[in-house]
Amino acid sequence: FMDTQTAQIISYALFAVGFLFRPLGAIIFGYIGDKYGRKKSLIISVSLMGTASLVMFLLPTYEMIGITSCYIIALVRIIQGFSVGGEYSGAIIFAVEHTDNKHAGLAGSIVVSGCMSGVLLSTVVSHVINNHYLPEGSWRIAFLLGSCLSLIGYFIRKKITETPEFNKVYSRKNK
Repeated sequence: FMDTQTAQIISYALFAVGFLFRPLGAIIFGYIGDKYGRKKSLIISVSLMGTASLVMFLLPTYEMIGITSCYIIALVRIIQGFSVGGEYSGAIIFAVEHTDNKHAGLAGSIVVSGCMSGVLLSTVVSHVINNHYLPEGSWRIAFLLGSCLSLIGYFIRKKITETPEFNKVYSRKNK
């Protein structure tokens, strides 16, 4: 086994890899949103995030599959970062395009506030599940909760309407 410092550096590197893929996700999901619709882009991004969270919950331990578990974590972090890149900007665009110009800034800021509230909530959940009284592996619960929330988000997004702005542009292109 490795020393504590090396293990911590590897943990931080696996965490950081998700952040590196956010810009790519924003570009790809921005293209999907422009070409096929904001709704479709948001459905795909929440589906990817939910799937990645479920994989993390079900991930076999290092003791079970060895170094392969580290590679799977890296792949999951890439998918999560990629998804967040599309989700963050896509949700803002979706909210702003569904709002009249007078309240567009408010709509966008509510989405950003929601994202920051999610970060705060995840900190609280992390603190609770890392309690030394809970059994080892309790951290997986957070990923199960995340995948369940993604499933709820998926069904909500299936029912919402496309943005009026996208519909206008799409109808002009197809005339």
